[in-house]
Amino acid sequence: MDERTVKDFKVGDLVKWYDTCADSIVVFASGTGIITDSNKYMNYYTIYRTKEKDFQDYSGYYLEMVNA
Repeated sequence: MDERTVKDFKVGDLVKWYDTCADSIVVFASGTGIITDSNKYMNYYTIYRTKEKDFQDYSGYYLEMVNA
C-alpha cells in the first residue's frame, strides 16, 4: 500500500478498501465496495461495503481501484 499514489475516485467506482490497526501498517480487514459520496478537498470517500452491507468513510490512501 505504501507505493501507491493517491487517486481521485468517482461516485460509482468499485474499489477495494483496507482497515488498519492504529499504526496504519497492519491490515486487519479488507473488502470491496462502491463509492457513494466524496469530499475531494479532504480526500475522503463514503463507501458502501458490500460484504458488511454498511457505509463507512475512508481516506483515499486506503482505497484501490478494482479493475473490472
